[in-house]
Amino acid sequence: MATKRLSPTANLLRNSRLFSLPPQLPSPTHNLTATSNYVSDTATIPYPTHAAIETPQSSLSRGDWGLKRPLPLKSTMSTSTPSIRVDAVDSIDHITDFKSSADHVLTLRKFQEMGLPISMPEASRRRGASNINTVWLGPPRSVFEADVDNREAIPQNTSKDQQRWKYKGPWLPGQTYGEFEEYINKEIKRRKFEFQRFLRERLLERKATARKREAMERGEEFASSTVEISEHEFKSYVKSLREGQSELNALVRQFLDLPPSPSPSDRASGSTSLRSVYSDQGPPKTHPSAGLSYNRTNSHIQNHPILGPQEHKSPVQGRILQPQNYARQESRAMVGVGGIVTEDTESTVFRMRSYDSKYVPGLGRFAPDIPGGAKLWVQPKQASVDSAGRIKLHYDRAEKNTVTIYEEKLQEEPLPEVTKGYDRRVPDLAPSPRPTAGGRMAYGLDRSGDQALPFGNDVAPDVTQEALLDMMDSLSDRRGQ
Repeated sequence: MATKRLSPTANLLRNSRLFSLPPQLPSPTHNLTATSNYVSDTATIPYPTHAAIETPQSSLSRGDWGLKRPLPLKSTMSTSTPSIRVDAVDSIDHITDFKSSADHVLTLRKFQEMGLPISMPEASRRRGASNINTVWLGPPRSVFEADVDNREAIPQNTSKDQQRWKYKGPWLPGQTYGEFEEYINKEIKRRKFEFQRFLRERLLERKATARKREAMERGEEFASSTVEISEHEFKSYVKSLREGQSELNALVRQFLDLPPSPSPSDRASGSTSLRSVYSDQGPPKTHPSAGLSYNRTNSHIQNHPILGPQEHKSPVQGRILQPQNYARQESRAMVGVGGIVTEDTESTVFRMRSYDSKYVPGLGRFAPDIPGGAKLWVQPKQASVDSAGRIKLHYDRAEKNTVTIYEEKLQEEPLPEVTKGYDRRVPDLAPSPRPTAGGRMAYGLDRSGDQALPFGNDVAPDVTQEALLDMMDSLSDRRGQ
């Protein structure tokens, strides 16, 4: 049976990106070298692999999601966050295979409500280092800085540390033996003669630079077209490269455009540069911001509708997922903030008592008697995305006064005078008995009796110009005293 041919317009629309879903991203892999891996089919993966689709409420009631066929209302109308991810638009059973994508959609909305900028990923912890010194190694830097947000090598930058996040070649330390063999057979062997031409160009540049330096010392002009290399010089150059592997490794990495590899010197010195971070973890698959936030800094003030500008932003209530374990040497509680699991950096191996200032019920031990579970008020500070696509969130404990403000307990727990703003010397705005166009009371600066103008009731007295000048002179004399 002959298949039905499509018209050119239908074929164009079918293959267009406007009428097709983006391809699925590869699922996150697990660490095969780990002693134990905890895998769950229902757990939320670190990053989304499918595009989330939403539809207006008018189309949702009809099951219209812009796909080939309408979706059943029973599975799409029973949730308060209707968004789906499509595994197959038209499966072998002629159905649309879809699931809910509310997990990643809500995580994105919660993260954007916190208003955090994305910083560069932090360096890996060194073995034997204390937890206090490895929380943040160096000040945070935005991923949108001009010297960091680069996809191509900068020709003018001749330094060893090229600040880049995009490379053409793979990260070799993250490949398995089979993947490395496949990369050698498919990509490396066929570029043998291309690499030889690359070495000839480097040798020609080196020889031209040396000739130019000699010509400058003699005060003569230099023409680069006169520089040539012989076959004997090229073989001697290749032999010298094989004897010294450091220069050969640099040329191979430049030719294949490979990401930096782990360096013992960076680990020993504790370097926190972008090169050392990506050499230990590998470069990111997408932009370091991952599209979560486009803010470059966290320097903005939140304005309270009653109390005015605040020193701290509105706190976020996190849920204590795993209390502190005192049996382990490095024990920190795990807290969920905005759908992101992070460590509580202020929890230590010492058991907190109820009279401690930083004591939180349910943080030191499991407390099933707390209604709704144990929670913790925090102030999110920094966030970054590692090479595996996981969000790393860091926070500080929220101040008591800040929590009191946003818990709306101003009547139960009075705030200090500084928080209320009573220390601000601003004249009060009160009704002032001065005449207006309508003959009513007007609002202005409240003056004391000796500084008030001699206006009574709502009628302006008959005051001459000389009397007004005398009153202004007397007021200036009093202020000068």
